[in-house]
Amino acid sequence: MINPNIGMAGRSLSDYSFAGFPTREGCDPGKPTEAFLWMLVALPGVNGAALAAPVSYNMMISEHLWECGARPVAEPVKKWIAPSATGPHWMTSPGRWVPLSHPDPEPAHPADEAINKLTQQQRAELFERLGRMHREGTL
Repeated sequence: MINPNIGMAGRSLSDYSFAGFPTREGCDPGKPTEAFLWMLVALPGVNGAALAAPVSYNMMISEHLWECGARPVAEPVKKWIAPSATGPHWMTSPGRWVPLSHPDPEPAHPADEAINKLTQQQRAELFERLGRMHREGTL
């Protein structure tokens, strides 16, 4: 059950919707439901997912913080790096927070992105097939 003291009175959970994944660039710092939303990604101690709660609930938390007097006043000193395909598991990795000076990861080559979506068995089969095609001169 959701605490009725969180969020604006008379609003339901369905009133809190956000398109996409909450990143700093995608959240409006002047909108109470989004001002702190991006900061609730990959919270310390949370493993297995980037979000500890649904985005709609995190929007309520952001709004609650705003109503309690919190306001964005300073530029952050760290940024969130999304999980990579080479991480332990791209769906359960929360990503990581790094100093703002940390370089952004290089975008993956489209071929690498496609290969990273394959299972280990599929990669082995592809490797074997490409090797055979190379030896036969058909590649």
